[in-house]
Amino acid sequence: MRLRNWLFNNFREVSLLYGFEEVDFPVLETEALFSRKAGEEIRDQFDASIIRGLAYYTGIVFEGFNRKGKLRAICGGGRYDRLFSTFGADDVPACGFGFGDAVIMEDKGLLPELSLQVENIVCALDLDLQGAAAMVATILREKGKSVDLVLESKPLK
Repeated sequence: MRLRNWLFNNFREVSLLYGFEEVDFPVLETEALFSRKAGEEIRDQFDASIIRGLAYYTGIVFEGFNRKGKLRAICGGGRYDRLFSTFGADDVPACGFGFGDAVIMEDKGLLPELSLQVENIVCALDLDLQGAAAMVATILREKGKSVDLVLESKPLK
């Protein structure tokens, strides 16, 4: 038996072992979710070791995978109940997620091949020429050309 499966099956005992007098709501919420899903044919897997890279999550986090694709999350999210207050609003219970559209397209072979070569470089050698340089770059791009627009006014070497 895997450690994470044992931990899930023994949430309450582990909580008491660490001196918690009560089991926190997220633990009860997770137990209820898996109890409801027990009779269904699902492919859920509980993994207490998942850590998402953003510090605003306040509760459970999750990731979704394509079973037939590579072992890489195609979506992820979680609870972030205090996120709005960091922007001056009231605390609001919240849950959200995002999809990696580029990851999904790559997995399905739908991403076009992109050229790594630049056909044209447009430089504005003076601050007064930045507008004109941007217009030239736009005209070239409208004609299907790849363009790097350099707006730094550094002397050429």
